[in-house]
Amino acid sequence: HGRRDERCRPAPPAGKGPVLEWYEPTGWDAWKAGLVAMVTTGIVLALAVLLLDVVPWQYVPLIPPLTGSIVVVLRQSDACAAGAEWFAVKARWVRTYELTSVKVKVPANYRDLRLEDRDGRKIDVKLMTVQENQKLWDLVYNGILHSVVNNNAETNALARRALKLPEQTDIR
Repeated sequence: HGRRDERCRPAPPAGKGPVLEWYEPTGWDAWKAGLVAMVTTGIVLALAVLLLDVVPWQYVPLIPPLTGSIVVVLRQSDACAAGAEWFAVKARWVRTYELTSVKVKVPANYRDLRLEDRDGRKIDVKLMTVQENQKLWDLVYNGILHSVVNNNAETNALARRALKLPEQTDIR
């Protein structure tokens, strides 16, 4: 998944170490996700119209392509990279070993990872995006775990469950 062409390697944040791993979805990855979203939306809407009679038929043909297009655009914006002690999504980045907050939210049908470091920098990224590349996820997760265990970074219940993080009371 994603490109591994060295020419696509993103630049690290200014003054930070080199990019060790990155994930940038290919155009095909984005289109596949859009197609799945379009088909799923179409099936759900058809069932809603046929079984529940909640959606007027004239709107049904418009909604699946719109949903698919939105997913394609969002999926193409999932590029992220990590170095030994930092994680970046587009132009935003955090120091992974200096996190003060690690939270997982569910804003739609996916889990959103929210990280904040001691300097107030914040990142929001789809959890599945970071986990697409195992080496990238290992770099990010090691920093998260360090920050939770050694720096007592704030977590929420979903982050502790989804990321298998220790309870605040379990921390030294």
